[in-house]
Amino acid sequence: MGLLALLAPDDIPLDIITEEVMSEIEKGEAVAALIEVSLLDWGEGE
Repeated sequence: MGLLALLAPDDIPLDIITEEVMSEIEKGEAVAALIEVSLLDWGEGE
């Protein structure tokens, strides 16, 4: 995730995190946790 921080504030495609690194469930949980503490904006179509 530290590498992804370097890409901020650009949109980061979640598909660059492969199943080998993190399962889809883990990825969803990580995204939800980041949204909960306002470290991620899940802006659809912005």
